[in-house]
Amino acid sequence: QRYFLIPILVSLVYPTYYEFKQLFRDGWGYFDDVQNYFDVLYIIVSLVNIVVQAIEGPFIIACKLMMMFILLIGLYKTFMFLRIFSSLSPIVNMLKNVIYDLRIFLTFYAILIVLFSLLFGILGVGNPNIEGGYKTAYEGYLADEESGYPGEEYKHIGIFIANIMVTLRMSIGDFSFDTATMLDTYENYIYWACWLLIVGVTCIIFLSFIIAEASASYEKVAASIEPTILSERAGLICEADEMIPS
Repeated sequence: QRYFLIPILVSLVYPTYYEFKQLFRDGWGYFDDVQNYFDVLYIIVSLVNIVVQAIEGPFIIACKLMMMFILLIGLYKTFMFLRIFSSLSPIVNMLKNVIYDLRIFLTFYAILIVLFSLLFGILGVGNPNIEGGYKTAYEGYLADEESGYPGEEYKHIGIFIANIMVTLRMSIGDFSFDTATMLDTYENYIYWACWLLIVGVTCIIFLSFIIAEASASYEKVAASIEPTILSERAGLICEADEMIPS
């Protein structure tokens, strides 16, 4: 398995040469561009990952985290390089601008999800520390680990984060009512009232606002896409031209 480290190491030769050449050309001005920090991190983490894999193997948690980080940075760099192609450049620019324009809506959406998740925490949904059907099922699991229990997929992240994930899943229409069946009669009534509120506000109203805002942002970007594409391509051509040995 360690033979795969050789092509990984070879693949870092050109990016390392490219970044060092930019650094020597621009001096300290190299660090004025935020994107260069990601390029340097990509190289450093990749080298550390190779060393750790050679010593400890690829299956320890540190290697997995580094490989995930490298993959995400690689995805970002791939999108940036796709701007070279005229057919893909509009998509990359529109995606970047739409995500930026939605930052306020997404922040408000995250606040809604966290606050709504507290309703389930107060109600005790999926809480094995409260007397009831769920605690019975949980204790049965501890006695016989071959039989699962509702919400078992959240057992490692804690009740607070689990409620946030449940609420997030509700907001996008992914429903699971296993834990609700273990509440008593009155708590079940309250649960369904909370469910209607969460689905109505997040899934129906707020996601509709986000879709409308994304459409408006898309139209705004589309109106000025040609100058943006020409500017991006001119920047890439200028950068490539500066890297040609004189």
